[in-house]
Amino acid sequence: MQPDLSFAQPVDTLRREMTIDFEARPRAEYRDNFMWTPADTVMPEMYVTQRNRLSITYKTGWLRWHGSAQEIHVWTAPGQFSKVCGVNFFELYAEPKITKYISARIGRQALSAKPRA
Repeated sequence: MQPDLSFAQPVDTLRREMTIDFEARPRAEYRDNFMWTPADTVMPEMYVTQRNRLSITYKTGWLRWHGSAQEIHVWTAPGQFSKVCGVNFFELYAEPKITKYISARIGRQALSAKPRA
């Protein structure tokens, strides 16, 4: 005789997922004031920026929470310490499922245009 397992919890309701990503993007720029009138006070300059971004995504069966904090460093002259130009949230939103195929994303989101295939 088979035991009655009707009280058992479905496997899908136990599923949870957490993803943590880190991204560092350095960028160097050289500005020589192209198309400006020549002046003694306007000198060419080079500087380096670095953006660090930490993203955490947590998913359950009915909710997806995503937070992405970033900070930006700027290096200008040799021998100087870098300065932090800003710490902020790039993205911070919750996305609850309304039905199996419909969800609503609430909060700060990145806007991106996906190319058509």
